[in-house]
Amino acid sequence: SRWSTIVLMVIILAVAGVVSALTAMRFAIRGREVEVPQLAGRTQEEAEQILRGRGLKLRVSSSRFSSEVAEGRVLEQIPPSGTTLKVDRTVRVLLSLGEQRYAVPNLIGTTWRNAVCCWETRFMRTLRRAIRRRSCTRRQRRVRKREATPP
Repeated sequence: SRWSTIVLMVIILAVAGVVSALTAMRFAIRGREVEVPQLAGRTQEEAEQILRGRGLKLRVSSSRFSSEVAEGRVLEQIPPSGTTLKVDRTVRVLLSLGEQRYAVPNLIGTTWRNAVCCWETRFMRTLRRAIRRRSCTRRQRRVRKREATPP
């Protein structure tokens, strides 16, 4: 009876030791995790402040033109919202440059002929750039898709 009590105590201590070791390892390996918030549509400063409050960092990976999202606001984020990350990790964002603008020449006060000539010159320059961007061979200089409207 005395041996059975000692064996039972040893088993209880061993189980408690294993459970506490597993729990400690889980916290040591995983660390403190937080959920990534939704950043789309927010300014860079707002996004940094929100992430800082959760112990995360912000890095602007790139920016591109967008007609839907205002300039300086977040278009996309990696990782997406709802993902769990360890504290002190980085969330990368893509910022909007706003709607793409084209330079329009000032033709006020010029003759009709000069205005048309200037317009056609700008249009041809834009068309040549669009052709160069496409992956067509040098022998085949056909525009497959109209990429840009003339300035």
